[in-house]
Amino acid sequence: MKLYFSKFLMAAAMIGAVALTGCSDGDSGSSGHDAVVTSTDVAVSPSNLTAAKSFASSLAGTSVFLDGDALGTVVNADGSTATFSIPGSTTLTFVAATSTATNVITGFTLESPTDLAEGDIEVGSCKMKVKAVKKGNKYAVGKTYVFEPCSFSLVSNGEKLNLTSDVVTNVTIKVKLGEKTFKKDVQVTVTTGGKILLNGKEIGKATFATGSTGSGNT
Repeated sequence: MKLYFSKFLMAAAMIGAVALTGCSDGDSGSSGHDAVVTSTDVAVSPSNLTAAKSFASSLAGTSVFLDGDALGTVVNADGSTATFSIPGSTTLTFVAATSTATNVITGFTLESPTDLAEGDIEVGSCKMKVKAVKKGNKYAVGKTYVFEPCSFSLVSNGEKLNLTSDVVTNVTIKVKLGEKTFKKDVQVTVTTGGKILLNGKEIGKATFATGSTGSGNT
């Protein structure tokens, strides 16, 4: 009898363990800090100056290769205009602005095998005002190259992040110049508080899942 009773207890224990396993929610790794990067699209326009300047400042140091012509308009010093295009195989790099004017959102360089120009980008939509020409004759100091529409975007890869600590993830930066959009894949850091940092500067925020709040840290 003792032997049968012991076997009965062992069987009952095993059944109980199986039952507990079956009741598990299967999400023991969830910490309440699940989030995804929020995609952001910022129009470069006078009515959106603050957002455009904030986003553009985070792009400083980022280079975007133009894999096709960007069609726009050149405004000459006398105010006359003409059709103009930045040729493909040009690299657009965002840098610190040389001017502190309110309508300036960032600086830029345009470099190709034959040309190198520097200047500032103003809103309205993107107005690239050349301040210096280091190589070639494609661009001229004092001329402004205008692209309408113009916008900067951060595109999420949809990856679910667990922000119990800062996480590095990949996103795509898009630059729209006229009707042409150019892309650059970059790495960003998403903090436990949901800030998205590019080159150490905040460029957006993550969206926490329902019930998740983040730690509030930066």
